Order: sequence, then C-alpha cells, then structure tokens
Amino acid sequence: MRAGILAIESLGVSILITLIGLYLVRRIVGLENLRRNNEVAGVIIGIVGTIYAVVLAFIVVVEWQKYDNPYRGELKMSSAPHSPTG
Repeated sequence: MRAGILAIESLGVSILITLIGLYLVRRIVGLENLRRNNEVAGVIIGIVGTIYAVVLAFIVVVEWQKYDNPYRGELKMSSAPHSPTG
C-alpha cells in the first residue's frame, strides 16, 4: 500500500514541476515567439521520437533474447543423451 501512495505522490510532484516549467517558459519567452518556432519544434520532436522508438526497439529485442536464451539451453540439455552411469 505504501508503494502505491509513493507512486501517486511521485507522479503528482512530476506533473506539478512540469506545469510550473510550462508556465515559466510561456511567461519568459512569450506566446508570439513560441508561434514562430512551432514548425521547427514539430520537426525536431518528430526526429527525436523516431530515434527514441528505434532505440527502444533495440532494447526490447536485446532483453527478450536474454530471457529466451536460458530456455533454449534448457531444451538442449533435456534432449542430450543421458550417461548410463549417472
């Protein structure tokens, strides 16, 4: 139960920090300046998102192979001929 409360508190704090950062950026930079750079930001976010997706896919494949390899080794050992003495 304590872990659930801690998770909710962590989520709430991170959302609060994000909203404060958004408010400060809008206040300091100004809305007109943000509108001018909207297209550039969209392209950059698209590129970063694509790179993130590719890296995440590689991580998933590597981790999946780590869990699959012991199972394959187990199959090899179970199909090996047993020695008559042991």
